[in-house]
Amino acid sequence: MNTLIAFVLSNFTLTLLVLGLLASGISLLLYRPSSPRAIAERFLAGYLFFAIGLSFFYNFVMHVFFAQMVAQFIGWDNSPFQYEVGYASIGFSVVAILAHRSTFHFRLAAILGPVLWGGTRNEQSCQSCGTQTLLAGSCQGDASSSSPITRF
Repeated sequence: MNTLIAFVLSNFTLTLLVLGLLASGISLLLYRPSSPRAIAERFLAGYLFFAIGLSFFYNFVMHVFFAQMVAQFIGWDNSPFQYEVGYASIGFSVVAILAHRSTFHFRLAAILGPVLWGGTRNEQSCQSCGTQTLLAGSCQGDASSSSPITRF
């Protein structure tokens, strides 16, 4: 049981994505939307609430209130950047939670911030370990690599 709890908390984004899919599936079973667009909107709403809204709220809490622990977990020194990440996360969280019950266009716009933030966070992470490869979202390769697919 301890292993399961550790897995769920260590992989909170995956956990919340799965919860969002389950909630969307249950919503589809209960309300039976008639069009493919309505089905897509249900899944988008679930994704926004769980995978973005709640996961970024969790990220906010961890980076702001447990900054030292998070810094040790990711192998960085604690710095003001922890709080920057936390406060950006709460902004994305609030917008996603508001958008999940709003119009389709607001939902799509709410995804834009986290998508762009994710790209800059991956690039910063790779710069911190001296590499350029961003394809898998992890630091790989040689810092002197000049592959044309290492930058967006």
